[in-house]
Amino acid sequence: MRIRLLLLHSHQLICQSLATYLQPLGYYVQCCTTTLDDALELARTFLPELILADASFDAGHGFEAARMMQVINPRIRLLVSLPPNPDYVHKALQTDASGYLPQQFELPELETCLQTVRDCFRYVSPVFTNLLALPIPTVDPTILTTLNAFSVRRKQVLVLVCRGLTTKDIASRLSMSFETVVSNKKFIATTLGLPTRRAIVFFMASYTQWLAAHAQLVL
Repeated sequence: MRIRLLLLHSHQLICQSLATYLQPLGYYVQCCTTTLDDALELARTFLPELILADASFDAGHGFEAARMMQVINPRIRLLVSLPPNPDYVHKALQTDASGYLPQQFELPELETCLQTVRDCFRYVSPVFTNLLALPIPTVDPTILTTLNAFSVRRKQVLVLVCRGLTTKDIASRLSMSFETVVSNKKFIATTLGLPTRRAIVFFMASYTQWLAAHAQLVL
């Protein structure tokens, strides 16, 4: 069964090219190149499972469109493409998207991003690493040792954070208090040397194999 994907982009030719590329890969693609209202209406009728929204959509309303899609259906997995600019990156963080791509992405990276999101993990392009003051994406054996030393509870929190669940959702899923989840997220970020708890998902984009290996902890 094909995956329904909605593309929101200001350029019709780019949308059509992406649709042509993705259709043979198992995606049923619809495009919207007009306005936010049109995109919302299409989302209600098309019922997409994935949405790729470009920051330039509808005169720069791509992020707003992405946030509105989450209101319509919280189960939709959002991907955003944006310029490699710190201001745009921080705006993108507010959408709580599952995938972050540069506007000038290569098609193989798009495939990787889509598959990562379909596997219920977040994808962050290496392009954004320096902008967020995060370590260069790499699989560091010392980091793996640190991750493996986490308690089962912290591993569960980490996996669910990387799947895009909110603190409230994680607390409900694991029968923990909201404050306990916040405390665990803070511990994880501090232990990994990350500046903020939100940076966890970007950093862990380099450790998708570890996340996949521990996915059974939250089944």
